[in-house]
Amino acid sequence: MAATELLMPKLGLTMTEGLLAEWLVEPGVSFAQGDVVVVIETDKVANELEAPCGGVLDEQLIKEGETVDVGTPIARWSLSDPNAVMVLPVDEDELTESVSEPESKAEQVLQADSKPDSAANAAPAQTGSQKGDRIIATPYARKQAEAQGIDLNQIKGSGPNGRIKAADLGIESGAVDADSKLDLGRRTPASPAQRALARRLAQSKQNTPHFYLSSEAEISELLTLRKAYNENPDKPHLTLTHLLVRAAGLALKAHPESNRVWDDGEIVSYDSSDVGIVVNLPEGLAVPQLRAAGDLPLAEIALAADVLLAQARSGSLGHDELTGGALSISNAGMFDVTYLTPVINPGQAAMLGVGSVRELFRPDEAGQPTLRREMGLVLACDHRILDGVSGVVLLNAIKQQLECPESELFSDLLSN
Repeated sequence: MAATELLMPKLGLTMTEGLLAEWLVEPGVSFAQGDVVVVIETDKVANELEAPCGGVLDEQLIKEGETVDVGTPIARWSLSDPNAVMVLPVDEDELTESVSEPESKAEQVLQADSKPDSAANAAPAQTGSQKGDRIIATPYARKQAEAQGIDLNQIKGSGPNGRIKAADLGIESGAVDADSKLDLGRRTPASPAQRALARRLAQSKQNTPHFYLSSEAEISELLTLRKAYNENPDKPHLTLTHLLVRAAGLALKAHPESNRVWDDGEIVSYDSSDVGIVVNLPEGLAVPQLRAAGDLPLAEIALAADVLLAQARSGSLGHDELTGGALSISNAGMFDVTYLTPVINPGQAAMLGVGSVRELFRPDEAGQPTLRREMGLVLACDHRILDGVSGVVLLNAIKQQLECPESELFSDLLSN
């Protein structure tokens, strides 16, 4: 058998490069005429290239997933007939749009193969387009047909030369452009909870006019006091989330104009300084509301937050725990992130995104470097309730509770 190179074919008149999607024959393995040797993906379709005659694949020169120019050697093979010509798949859209004469042998083969003879024109349309005993279908269509128990013999292909595509199976393509790219990922249906969360967050982002304000809170003193507080085993353990909830509740009490939400053309004002806590669960997010956070001491906030967290993890949160409130907190500081830009919880007016505590040097009043421990804050605001000024006032009120030794938050720590 004569050894020769298999080149990246030109599968359309405008094609300049192709992606080698899949090798179907391994080096040293023989193949017969008509066997699919390799799958080449263009910007339009995945093409299965068939051997023009029997032979052996000697060496693969290009790996799966690599993109190379047309004419680049992709393999070496030994063919039983050195004069055999590979008949390439046809990009009928490009052929019908082209008015120029073919400039290469590959294009001449393409045009010759795209012209059916009179007998083919007279034959009735058939389902299950075949070459010999093999059904012509894209790899994705084969995979989907096998997964859903569809008999390709009963399907009429709409692709070039009657090739069956995923769209011919009546499968909703949705998130996948099935015939322009191979499906390289695994698919699992979203749970009802995940679908509900996705729908609610998408609605919030689309229907709520978000704007964002960011700052940093210097919390060195707060961290020192919290450490001393947590050294007492008789007291509930305080986390930064507990301190943030208390600070936000106090800020809402001090600025009741921010403790409001937009509801179907009406503004609803709340008397209770409720603050939501975003909880990350395997099936998604839950945002239970801690009631009267501005009125409870830190110890009670810690206990109430622990109860909500346990309910969230056990899936026992009810409607009462998940509704109401104007502001929630999403604390991602434990995941090593400087800033978190959140999406407002549906039905609320603001969401505070919290980042990790960072140690850095800042100049003091004398211009000398001073070590600071800062936490990044991003407040997402509903522009129907908060404007730039009222949003800044709310964010700074939370910052003041976290930073200022004269704030009520520090009084709570010192009194305990």
